[in-house]
Amino acid sequence: MKTRNLMIMVGALLILMSAINSYADDKKCPMCKEHGKMKQMDCDKDMNLKDVFYKKAKFILWNEKDLKLSAEQVKAVKSLVSETKKQIIRNNAEIDVIKVDIKTQIHEPKINVEAVNGLIDKKYDYKKANAKLLVDSLAKLKAQLSEDQMNKLKELWMEKCDK
Repeated sequence: MKTRNLMIMVGALLILMSAINSYADDKKCPMCKEHGKMKQMDCDKDMNLKDVFYKKAKFILWNEKDLKLSAEQVKAVKSLVSETKKQIIRNNAEIDVIKVDIKTQIHEPKINVEAVNGLIDKKYDYKKANAKLLVDSLAKLKAQLSEDQMNKLKELWMEKCDK
């Protein structure tokens, strides 16, 4: 009898959780559904610079006809995304190499603190470079659009998020 009651309660709890989850899915912004986030404001809070840059570039390219982008603008956006991605990959590879060097250094019988601190500084220099690169790329991305295109982009974004 107790087992049966427990099974009923667990089943009811699962049904309730499923209903709550499906209700939340209906309220999601179409652009944010793929990220599992609620509404535009919540998405932007949790996104890092890399996510913001790539999402904005993707949205611009998805809406190139509505924005009336020229072929040169499309090419410039795609090139900017490609170059940014390549540089981030290079910087992240350097960070990984430095991590290996740090692990090697700290497993030595006697740790050279100055050398390890230098490696740590170098690692965070690459992370800082990534952040600055993304901000610069985001500025260049926005600079590709005219004022009218930027206004249209904001309008399109709000339309997608209001649905």
